[in-house]
Amino acid sequence: MPLRDHFHPPLVPKRSYEELHGMWPSKMAEALNAYLPPDFFCTVNIHVAESISPDIATFESLDEDSDDSESRYGSALGQQATILLLDTDADEFHAYEALIYNTLREKRLVAAIELISPANKDRVRSREAFVTKCEAMLRSGVCVVLIDPVTVRMANMYAEIAAAVEARRPAIADATTYAVCLRSRVRDRRWRIDSYEHLLAVGAALPTLPVWIGETQAVPLDLEATYEAACKGLRIP
Repeated sequence: MPLRDHFHPPLVPKRSYEELHGMWPSKMAEALNAYLPPDFFCTVNIHVAESISPDIATFESLDEDSDDSESRYGSALGQQATILLLDTDADEFHAYEALIYNTLREKRLVAAIELISPANKDRVRSREAFVTKCEAMLRSGVCVVLIDPVTVRMANMYAEIAAAVEARRPAIADATTYAVCLRSRVRDRRWRIDSYEHLLAVGAALPTLPVWIGETQAVPLDLEATYEAACKGLRIP
């Protein structure tokens, strides 16, 4: 079955992309664990921080005759003038990812599959945070897989990561949806990143990507099978 558009009708507004983003990493982890050697395991991390708009609250004046010392203290605070210093949306940090660890060296991260969400792409600070996170993993030798099914934001996080590490501009830098595996390693004191690039398109099948867990070890990540399993489990038509 082909990739659906989870951000436009007919799925929206009846269904939300968050349903897929919550389920798909689990299906990927389940599939990867079937291939991983005994000393490796894949788990899921989902972190969603909602945006809030804080306002400066006014302290309520309390009865000064109260016998409660805390109430009298609060009343004194309430008489102080308040100056608005900042009124803005809180920073958002969204993560939908499957993580592979090697237990031979305690619990060392060797690969991260990042399912990109609209919140990763919408604001400059959000994109910078995501790029910084991925660059740090790559510099630590972690294999990073990017899966971007988002059709409502134009930013290409793969291209921004390439720019951050001063790599060449990717051939699919202008694509909105794509899947990429980035393999990071050091050879003869030179840092090298190999890329396995695939365009994603609504109505088309999804590829299988290699996920590198060592210098010569890779396991297959079947995006088509795991995506369909997630859609079936959620009864997404």
